[in-house]
Amino acid sequence: PTLDMPEVLWKAFVDFEVAQGEHEKARTLYQRLLDIADHVRVWLSWARFERSLDDAGAAENAREVYRKAGVRMKMVGRRQERLEVLEAWREMEREVGGDVEAVERLMPRRVRRRRETPGGALEEYVDLVFPDDEEQGARFKLLARAQQWKQKKAGSGSDSDSNSDSDSDSGSDAESDADAAAAS
Repeated sequence: PTLDMPEVLWKAFVDFEVAQGEHEKARTLYQRLLDIADHVRVWLSWARFERSLDDAGAAENAREVYRKAGVRMKMVGRRQERLEVLEAWREMEREVGGDVEAVERLMPRRVRRRRETPGGALEEYVDLVFPDDEEQGARFKLLARAQQWKQKKAGSGSDSDSNSDSDSDSGSDAESDADAAAAS
């Protein structure tokens, strides 16, 4: 998504409030602007604004904006923008002498993959794989394996008996339904 003219005007309004020293109003405007245009540049601008303040909690406020931006970019599936947020966050941590390693642990791996194009050819591309996405995938794989094991275990106990019982039950239900319909 790109910033359209109305969003640029909003940004000018934010800049005006910052120049006037109205930091709470500027924060409110950033939040409202994000409701309109959920753009990574707005998130990064907000984080830079928070960092630029002379407050004791300026770096922590900026970290909170970076965290929220990362969560939002993950939620909407914008991997490249999520990487931009993390890179800006890492740079801020370097500047303030913060915990760069914590941000580094959130950085994605670049993985070469192949996909089929509409013409049937294979193309290679670079995918970003984030650590928390890998953990979530591993949990789903574990859950799927547990369900397969449970089904296999339940099926191996008395597989032939349970199948013949369920077949005969469903057949007798169908016959009794047909008999009841014929009798009425």
